[in-house]
Amino acid sequence: MEEERTVVVLGMHRSDTSMIAGILNILGVYMGERLLGASWSNPLGHFEDLVSLG
Repeated sequence: MEEERTVVVLGMHRSDTSMIAGILNILGVYMGERLLGASWSNPLGHFEDLVSLG
């Protein structure tokens, strides 16, 4: 039986939270179904789950 855990990435804007979330995603941490994609200010993506953003 696989144990579930919750990972929360907190930080102020422009403090590399997207980079940390992206690294967690690469390492296999499930970040959500629909992730906020790239933008002009963050070309690699934000890795926040759109469902949790309301």
